[in-house]
Amino acid sequence: MGCVIDNDQAKMLSGDVVIPDTMDEIPTELFCQNQEIISVTIPGTVKKIGFRAFARCGNLEKVVLGEGLERIEKKAFVDCGLREITIPYSVREIGESAFFYCEQLETVTIQNPETRVETSAFFECRNIKKINYGDQAASDQIFHMMGQPFLEQHLEDAANLGHRADPEFGRLRDGCAQGDAAAMAAMADWLGQWAREPDASHFYTRAENYWRYRAYRRGNAEAAEWFAQYFAGHPGERLESILPENSNHRIGYYSHSVPGKLLNDLGFAFFDPGRKYEVKQLEGKDLVEVSAPESYVGPDEDGFGAEHYYDWWFLDENMQPIPGTARITATASDTSEEPFKEKKARAEEILRTRKVIST
Repeated sequence: MGCVIDNDQAKMLSGDVVIPDTMDEIPTELFCQNQEIISVTIPGTVKKIGFRAFARCGNLEKVVLGEGLERIEKKAFVDCGLREITIPYSVREIGESAFFYCEQLETVTIQNPETRVETSAFFECRNIKKINYGDQAASDQIFHMMGQPFLEQHLEDAANLGHRADPEFGRLRDGCAQGDAAAMAAMADWLGQWAREPDASHFYTRAENYWRYRAYRRGNAEAAEWFAQYFAGHPGERLESILPENSNHRIGYYSHSVPGKLLNDLGFAFFDPGRKYEVKQLEGKDLVEVSAPESYVGPDEDGFGAEHYYDWWFLDENMQPIPGTARITATASDTSEEPFKEKKARAEEILRTRKVIST
């Protein structure tokens, strides 16, 4: 085979293929549409499997990936005959649609829970029965495989909701504010009862889904089992929610113009019911950045100087104020300046210290 497999050689190979350890990548479309290869062994010297490198290799049933591989590019194995795949710990990213439409794929093992799984990496892999993640809750398999955010945001603000007058709501809300997963699961169940009342607002089902997701993210086994059962019977579907999900396998959420009243109804007491907020939680962060329009300064007589001012807050992951931080009033452009960055860094440090103390 020589030191490197070129395009012409790749199209002529058949049966069991062993990639030489003199190659450091599988180039774009190298084996694309080769229907004669059955298995491929890729050594750890290969750092990247390129775009559509094995696309439409319909008889490719087995691929062995060596420890040392770092990236699987977009559509690398689209429409292949793979039955199982193990992603080595060294892989940092699985590209978009990397295994799209691998209909025979039944078992996936991702050894590193920090491996980034891009949108739709395993989309339309309809026969997947088991997904294993190293050092990660088994229930996470459901959400890595959805191929899209599974909570769909709806911001309709229901006018007349009676649940906030019930003392049980206040009790559950306080538990959720402390990050209590059991309280979050109980909140979901309680809101679910309201959802099943005659002529109930859609708010209740959306709020139920949101709190059950929060309970799952905090490690509640019952919530995880609920999602696992639901998606087993409703593959590829999405659930309505007030806020979209945020987790270590998503970019994060940006929820624009969320009414404060809606957030109050959901169980977050911090917000002013008369204002609208942008809620921003970055991936992997405990910090939630919240802003709301504060004032507008019009242009001067020459048409310059117009400014939109916002109030900014830094909240913890349960959307509660962080002691030691204060509201900031600034323009959007001010957020790139050092004073704003320093206050944000201070809030992050407070949360890091809190986490160390709690553990």
